[in-house]
Amino acid sequence: MKTLVLLFCHCGIPMPPPPFGECAFNHPVVITNLIWAVTVVLLGVFALCYLNKRMKMKKMMTDADRQHELALKEASDIIEEKWFEKNRQAKEDELARKIREYEELTIRQKLLDKVIEAKKDKDIGDIKAALAELKQKYETLDGEIEKIIIKKKQ
Repeated sequence: MKTLVLLFCHCGIPMPPPPFGECAFNHPVVITNLIWAVTVVLLGVFALCYLNKRMKMKKMMTDADRQHELALKEASDIIEEKWFEKNRQAKEDELARKIREYEELTIRQKLLDKVIEAKKDKDIGDIKAALAELKQKYETLDGEIEKIIIKKKQ
C-alpha cells in the first residue's frame, strides 16, 4: 500500500526515504516521477496520433465531398445536354411535319383548282367549301411556318 501511495503521490512524504542502493534511480521519488513522465509522454503520443489520424480523415472526407460534387455536376451537365438535344430534335420534327402538311395542302389545292377548271358542271358549292377549308388551313400553316422559319434564322 505504501508503494501505491508513493506511485500516485510523490509529494506525500515530507522527507524522502534513503535510496535502496548506490543508484539514484532506485529512490522511490525518482521512480514515481519517471513513471509519471513515461505516462505523460505516452498519453501525448497517443493524443498526437489521434489528432493526426483525425486530420487525415477530415481531409479524406473533404476530398470525397469535392469529388462527389464534381460527379454530380458532370452528371447534371450530361442530363442537361441530352434534354437540350431532345427539345431541339422535337422542334425540328415538328417543323418537318408542318412543312410536309404545307406541301400536301398546296398539292391538293392545285389539284382542286384544276378540277374546278376542268369540270365546271359539277357541284361547285361542295368544291368551293372544300377549297375554302383548304385555303384556311393553308393560310394558318403558312403563317406558322413563316414564324418557325423566322425563329430558326434567329
